[in-house]
Amino acid sequence: MRRKRLFILGGILALLALGLFLLGRLVVQQITQAGVLTFTPAGTVPHTDAAYADFWEAIADFDPVAALALATSPDEQALAVALRHLFEARLDSAAFHLQQLREEGEAKKVVAAAEQALGQVLLFDARWEALLQLADDAPALLQGGPLTEGDLLFARAMQTQPPERYSFPAPSVTLSSGRILSGSPRLPIVINGCERQFVVDTGAGVTAISSEVAEACGIAPLGETTGEVGTSTSTTIPFRPARIDRLELGGLVIENHPAAILEAEDLEFGVAGLAIIKIDGIIGWPVFREVSFEIDDTKGETTLRPAKRDATGGERNFFWLGYPVVTLRSATGKRLNFGLDTGAASTSIKDRFLEKMPGNPVETKGGFSIGAGGGERVSRRRIRDVTLYLDDYALHFDDLSTSDGVKSAVLWRPDGQLGASAARDATLTLDWLNGRYDLAR
Repeated sequence: MRRKRLFILGGILALLALGLFLLGRLVVQQITQAGVLTFTPAGTVPHTDAAYADFWEAIADFDPVAALALATSPDEQALAVALRHLFEARLDSAAFHLQQLREEGEAKKVVAAAEQALGQVLLFDARWEALLQLADDAPALLQGGPLTEGDLLFARAMQTQPPERYSFPAPSVTLSSGRILSGSPRLPIVINGCERQFVVDTGAGVTAISSEVAEACGIAPLGETTGEVGTSTSTTIPFRPARIDRLELGGLVIENHPAAILEAEDLEFGVAGLAIIKIDGIIGWPVFREVSFEIDDTKGETTLRPAKRDATGGERNFFWLGYPVVTLRSATGKRLNFGLDTGAASTSIKDRFLEKMPGNPVETKGGFSIGAGGGERVSRRRIRDVTLYLDDYALHFDDLSTSDGVKSAVLWRPDGQLGASAARDATLTLDWLNGRYDLAR
């Protein structure tokens, strides 16, 4: 029997990628000297110096402009255009082009890719009925593909609920904020009148709440069916779909907010039976569709603004396809796509990074990775003394280890996972609609 796993909860709790051995010290310093690193922008799409072998290699690097130039058929051109719209956070037009391609496309591989991307767009944009119809029309998406039975369980529960609504009383809302012990940002929230602290976790595909908090705040599960969700380790944990009637972040009010109830014991993290962290709940990635975040670590406050497209445009370094992505650069300007997971304590890399960046001595080491529902011993590869670049900032890491993070990437292949430590003691702006992940000090 196939295991149920809620794909949209993705990195729930990479928080527990406390990954104890991953806590390499990070130093961020602003580049002030001209010529230390030069980027060459190309419109709203970052330029890459990569010489892709073909269309699919450009897709794996999520470079739709290069993919369009390398396309060898109308179907490939149509897929590149649709992904360009996704890169620019234009969900409606991306969904239109992807649906058109799956209906009219002739190349099986391209049509399959369009269906994978479309499934993620419908999931992220809460188009529940369309998602369920797609799953019926394309059952291959459930056969080792990007959708799971857990996704459909969640969609069936949500399709009968009233639509979600966001209400801002002013152009912006500022509230106190901090970090939990693992380093992930946290915010005070009010759920149905109950005051709690939630972790801000971009790696979680949906807002989650502990069963204890749900019971105390009058949040009942939708239906009797229980699914399973993947975690940052190889374990799965149970979840139940739910709706939060009223979630308040300062003056921001979110009504009818989709959520998943997790067992309270699965949101308690510790070592040798000793609880170190207990989490009330998680603010998941869908909130970033409607809200931009400015998290000021030095002042201990976070400012929320309604997402609004900037008419002037500009270079984008922050986008989404099944998982939020930040584009960093190597010292030579090579494009490196890191999945963004503020629920993860630290930054890690994938084997693809080591393939792209040969020459660094690689060590193998063991450690203990902790995730929601428990921990496990793991073996990782590690490199030392790594500097990556974000616009005019250099991010220097004493060491970086491989991890299993960014499990829900679709079509593109991640080079690493950017964790919460990158923004410590800085002001972090997360503006998905305008494609900006910015650090300031």
